[in-house]
Amino acid sequence: SVILCNFMQVVGTRNMGWVVDFFTGSSIPLFLVQADKENTFIVLFFIMLMSRIFLTLGRFGWRIFIARQTHISGPLLKTKIWEHVRYFKKQDLMKDFTKGNLMNLANSDTGAAKYLYGFTLVGAADTIFLGALTLVTMFFINVELTLISVSVLSVLPFLIKKISSIEIKLYEQSQESLSVFNDLSSQVVNTIRLQRITQTENYWETKLNESADNYRVKNLKAIFTSIKYIPITGSISIICYLALFSAGTYFVINDQLSVGDFVTMQGLIFMLQDPLMEMGWVISDWRRGTTSLKRLDNVYSNSQERFLFNNGESVTSTEVVLESKNLGK
Repeated sequence: SVILCNFMQVVGTRNMGWVVDFFTGSSIPLFLVQADKENTFIVLFFIMLMSRIFLTLGRFGWRIFIARQTHISGPLLKTKIWEHVRYFKKQDLMKDFTKGNLMNLANSDTGAAKYLYGFTLVGAADTIFLGALTLVTMFFINVELTLISVSVLSVLPFLIKKISSIEIKLYEQSQESLSVFNDLSSQVVNTIRLQRITQTENYWETKLNESADNYRVKNLKAIFTSIKYIPITGSISIICYLALFSAGTYFVINDQLSVGDFVTMQGLIFMLQDPLMEMGWVISDWRRGTTSLKRLDNVYSNSQERFLFNNGESVTSTEVVLESKNLGK
């Protein structure tokens, strides 16, 4: 479904260039030419119509068969946490898998990991196939213009790799600080009576605020790093478009490129922005998701108390609910 969408996007854009060439009197591929102009236009219109129809069907398909897996995997990951944690050793629950850590795993980490099975997978496939189909089509139209575009875009992967490396470190630090905050919150709730007796509410309030602020600062750093994908990919796309527009105009003026092909190249370079923009988010979501999956895997692979798997004694029904004797002694 994703590949069908990508293919129809490219076909629709390419067909638009053929339509422009048809109306301007330039040559179009022979397989489109019919006995008269009316029939030729009907063929061009049919290609445009069918590309839109199949594009809609493709989008419906990947949303039904792939994207919905995100919503299925989230509850599954949470269920697996409970299935494993309830058999853990007591010292593991006190040390490595505290309440705060488990709360973070069941909410933040499952929330990041679930996208790997759906929307992130769609984005990765879309980036690869749409980018490849677009570049191949551009090569068939004009090699020189395509090389100019590729030379400008070649800088982008290095910038994205550098940002993603910084982002994943900040994300890990953010998740660790969130676990500390959740664990501290649990301690505060459990000791609320003791705090009132000892008059230490202000101390714990200050401690909670400091922990929350620490998480806020680290999380914002990770978010601001992720946002950098937008201006970087956008600026590279603009530079690429300006280079393509300048060189394309020169080729059209010197009759080295038809107006329809020039329009197609402009449309394709705009279309190439989608996978470029997605690339940053896909890498970000992929790195975040795999990091969360590693944290979840620590839960799934942790040793368990085998005796807890044994069936306990069955509870028998009785009429006596509570019985007391010798209360006066």
